[in-house]
Amino acid sequence: MLETIRDVVNITSSRMPEKKRGAGKPPVPAPAIVKVMLMQVYFGMPNRVAEGFLRLFGEKLGISSEFSYKTIERGYEPERSRKLLDEVLRIMNESGNSLENLSLPYCITTIQLKAFRAGISAPL
Repeated sequence: MLETIRDVVNITSSRMPEKKRGAGKPPVPAPAIVKVMLMQVYFGMPNRVAEGFLRLFGEKLGISSEFSYKTIERGYEPERSRKLLDEVLRIMNESGNSLENLSLPYCITTIQLKAFRAGISAPL
């Protein structure tokens, strides 16, 4: 499942243009935060536990740097991740999606993603 999250978010982020930022510390890339947020929804865990899972599974998700639970929490701000999550939903709903050929026992359903965007815990 982690590979599916990584692949879908990578496809999504490659379709979206990067925003130019001003001076200051560069922010954690939105795709990295979204990957952790989706993993968090999939496993049904709080932010602090998700931070620990990031340390364990960061390489599997394709995330090269660690960040705190507060960064994960800030990812729930709509302006930070909404466009990326909308595009993830669109990719998951595309007919003929190349990811459908993978024989995975689980998938992120549209209901889970919509609940995730709304901040509601959806059953797995």
